[in-house]
Amino acid sequence: MKRLIQVDTYVARLIMVSFLLPMQLQVAFLFVPLVWFVFRTFKDKEAPGIINIISALLLGGMYFFYLLAPLITQTQYYSIAQKLIEYRLSYLLLPLCFSLLSPQKIAIIVQQLKWFVFSSIAACMVANSVFILKYIGLKTGFQGVT
Repeated sequence: MKRLIQVDTYVARLIMVSFLLPMQLQVAFLFVPLVWFVFRTFKDKEAPGIINIISALLLGGMYFFYLLAPLITQTQYYSIAQKLIEYRLSYLLLPLCFSLLSPQKIAIIVQQLKWFVFSSIAACMVANSVFILKYIGLKTGFQGVT
């Protein structure tokens, strides 16, 4: 049992770090850890209430409008409508997956929020370092002359 809690902790850390990815990668990357937690929730017989699932479907209901978009879109814009469906998949997937988690599993994920903060700080430091090197430290061309 202790081993499974350790695995849950590492999987929750992956979830926290994955929130920094672009939206397309985020959905693909979050799918496996969330399936792990949903599987563990039902394996431990900690099924969530139906009200959680209904509220998640209402929250993710906006995604269903994106599914209707290709039906009413002109043919020249059809590929754009399909890209919107792909990009907005997280509007339905994430609320639904999080609604299937038990409060115990959500508590494990919330305890790992510090990894989201650490990874956000690291991303800001890298972005600022690149900006400093590119625009201040390594001046080239006309900027290097003045």
